[in-house]
Amino acid sequence: MPKPAEGQRIRRPGAGRKPGHAPTLPPLADDPSVSLSRRVQDAIRVGLMSGMILPGNAVTSRSLSKAMGVSSTPVREALKQLEAEGVLASRNKSAFFVTAPTRGEFREILDIRLLLEGFAIRRAAQVATDENLAAFRALNAQYEAVLRDPTANRGRSLAPNFRFHFEIYRLAGSPLLMTTIEGLWLRIGPMLHEFVSHIPDHGDTAIEHRQMLDALARNDPDAAESALRADLIGAFEEIAKVLKD
Repeated sequence: MPKPAEGQRIRRPGAGRKPGHAPTLPPLADDPSVSLSRRVQDAIRVGLMSGMILPGNAVTSRSLSKAMGVSSTPVREALKQLEAEGVLASRNKSAFFVTAPTRGEFREILDIRLLLEGFAIRRAAQVATDENLAAFRALNAQYEAVLRDPTANRGRSLAPNFRFHFEIYRLAGSPLLMTTIEGLWLRIGPMLHEFVSHIPDHGDTAIEHRQMLDALARNDPDAAESALRADLIGAFEEIAKVLKD
């Protein structure tokens, strides 16, 4: 993943455009029962949610189709669908950019996330087992390892952070809830680069993840939700500083 420049701020689509590029996306699902268009769209969605697509960077159907080894048609369909959902914006015939929410929109997204993700982690806390916790701890260890490494591109921490949260939420056992949460993460995933790139001390975030794990280990829904709220609000407060009203 390209390393953000020191002090880089979020740019709105069209401002200081960067050349079209192909981010490193997850491989397409090997499931012939799912259409190629759907699998392409899923890969791009995961790329957005896990911070693989940087704010301000242009992506094109040509660059993505080449990187993914598919024709440009399903890629174009996926990008158009994400544009219709307000996640991407096009400024010419082929280039798409991540949309940056306003501060008010980001606050509204946070309020909804606190309700939905809080509900998800409460349900997860009721059924979490030692086996589940081992997987969660492994993902959090990857997340913390990047944050502790002074030479690392901190954007690399976003993928394990995404997986950490979503593996916990998946334990809630509600596909509908997961789909709804994913729709919100499509909007905020790329913005998390602002958080990890400009906070010199990530100790609080790591602590809150560990607090979630401790609460899940005790099957304590209240403590799990409290730690999650602190995690989400802390990220919001830093990102909101660079968003426009």
